[in-house]
Amino acid sequence: MHPHIIFGRVMIRHVVVTFGRLNFSRLKHQKVHVGMLFIQPVKKATGITLKKNHILESEGSDPMGPYQYKDTPMKDHWNIDGSYFKHEGELFFLWSEWHGDDQVNLISKMTNPWTIEGERTVITKPEFDWEISGLRVNEGPEIIKHDGRTFIVHSASFCNTEDYKLAVVELTGENPLKAESWTKYDEPFFSKGNGVFGPGHHGFFYFA
Repeated sequence: MHPHIIFGRVMIRHVVVTFGRLNFSRLKHQKVHVGMLFIQPVKKATGITLKKNHILESEGSDPMGPYQYKDTPMKDHWNIDGSYFKHEGELFFLWSEWHGDDQVNLISKMTNPWTIEGERTVITKPEFDWEISGLRVNEGPEIIKHDGRTFIVHSASFCNTEDYKLAVVELTGENPLKAESWTKYDEPFFSKGNGVFGPGHHGFFYFA
């Protein structure tokens, strides 16, 4: 099993974690990262401005826990859909947030699995007509690697529309923190068709 593999968006309905005033019985966009075994829930709260990624670390190898709360990488603003990216021995964090009228995907280097440092680079933003149905949205960045190539598959358009879909960018440069190192495909990777609507949120896993 490779430690960079992300095991999708796992609905852990029986894990309730409380630390002080943080009650994680109401979770959104949970993800388990195997190899490090961290959960990244988005805490639901009253008011959209309070949604943030939070990091919980398992005390052992059991995905049902127990878990210890570590931190939220960005305490000062709305941010969702966090995921990890390991590249040439370094750990990076991918996430989504709003910049004006655009919801964008960003990347930053991490000093550990719950702390980011340095520049925060926008690597995808809504550019094509098929990314702006309902709202101008790029979210849900997830890494997948194949045959020596690295891709980010992300969601595009508003999730409440039938046009919610998946888009792809590929790491074609040397430095993942530089926007120019990523090449965006000009057609969606996965979109509505054959009676299926809104196939726009996703996760990847490998069988060992």
